[in-house]
Amino acid sequence: MSNVPGPPDEPAGPRDGRAQTLAGSITLDSVREEDLPTLCQWMNNIDDLHLWTTRRRPIIYEDLESDIRRRCRTGLFTVIRDTKTREVLGFLDGTLRERHGIAEFEVYVPDTRRLRRGLWGIYRFVSHLFASYPLRKVYCQTYAYNHNVVRLLEASGFVKEGSFKDFTWWRDRYWDMFAYSLERETLEAIQRGEGRIGRLRKLMTDSGRFSDYTMDRG
Repeated sequence: MSNVPGPPDEPAGPRDGRAQTLAGSITLDSVREEDLPTLCQWMNNIDDLHLWTTRRRPIIYEDLESDIRRRCRTGLFTVIRDTKTREVLGFLDGTLRERHGIAEFEVYVPDTRRLRRGLWGIYRFVSHLFASYPLRKVYCQTYAYNHNVVRLLEASGFVKEGSFKDFTWWRDRYWDMFAYSLERETLEAIQRGEGRIGRLRKLMTDSGRFSDYTMDRG
């Protein structure tokens, strides 16, 4: 269903054995018909809507399904899938702006126990974007209270370029929206094993807790 079945070749990445085991357990995949109920449930989950959209009310199933199909036709909507169980673990939704040499995306991984898999999903997704299109940067925007996505982005090598002050209302106060970006040169450095690759390698292994490394600035 999606026009982005995932990277044609496995991108270079950390060579740690446990990291490769984790990497082999997930893949980026196109949306299938059997995925629609899960995706619609996620996109209508009132408890999580504040994490990725300004919408606060559910949408009827038929309209939501139609919207997902539209995203698959016109955008870069893809799912993070467990290669063994074929279960959908999360999704990434991107938009190309080739004229400006940039792309934008959002990521959603509902189970916080699977954040390392979300990290691999982001890594593969942006690797595919830079390999397939003449992009300078890839952007992702997220709300200040969405700590898990902030950690995923910073662990992936993204840099906060700025913020939109008091962008959205949640839990009796206004919150900023953060704008993160990853440049082509930064990803290439990560693929060569430079810069942030040490933290990236730690995050991609099965040892330790995700929070042990993501807030490290050293």
